[in-house]
Amino acid sequence: MKLILCSFLLFSFSVAQASDERIRELKTEILTLAQKFEGKTDVDGKLQAQIEEKVQDLERLIPALSMEERAAKIIGPWRQIFGPYSTTGDGTIPAGSRTDHIYQVVMPDGVFYNVALFERAGIKTVFLLKGNYTITPQAIDGIFVRNSVLLRNVPEKNFADLAAKLEANELSVVHLPRWLPPVGLGGQLLEVYADQEIRILRGLTAQFSRPALYIMGPAPKEL
Repeated sequence: MKLILCSFLLFSFSVAQASDERIRELKTEILTLAQKFEGKTDVDGKLQAQIEEKVQDLERLIPALSMEERAAKIIGPWRQIFGPYSTTGDGTIPAGSRTDHIYQVVMPDGVFYNVALFERAGIKTVFLLKGNYTITPQAIDGIFVRNSVLLRNVPEKNFADLAAKLEANELSVVHLPRWLPPVGLGGQLLEVYADQEIRILRGLTAQFSRPALYIMGPAPKEL
């Protein structure tokens, strides 16, 4: 009986080790593809499909967590590596968009910011799109409530830090009219996986013709 029990425990341990190793491999493969496709248009969704295949493999291996548990893992600043670059989700890239400086900052009090750097003719501006979110058993529901633009004293780095400064009223910005989209528009974030190295989620909005896959990494603190 003891021999059977020991064999079972060794088998279970081996399976767990193999699963953990495959999860690490898939994370690396997903990040590698996301970095390869960063800054590229994806009008037909073929790039997303390549990453989605790996994400679905990962989903079969990771522990099942509640949406509350998943939401707790995403608090903080994240840099988008792969995902839609326009609010229409059509796979195009808006003129002047610095695709290497797109961030989402998730705060613990039901507030998030999408922060994006634009640069045209050497002039930099930063858009800070504020949203409110609530957590449901199925998803994180969000709605955009204000869009602001930083026109002066744009920093050279650490753009994600601007969200906290704006929330604390420590930033001089121009607030765009609330009737201008995407203010008033909403959607759902379906969090798939997050740890200290990667965040994977799908976005659902009425403006997107298909669920949008996002691959993010922690926003680097530039010195």
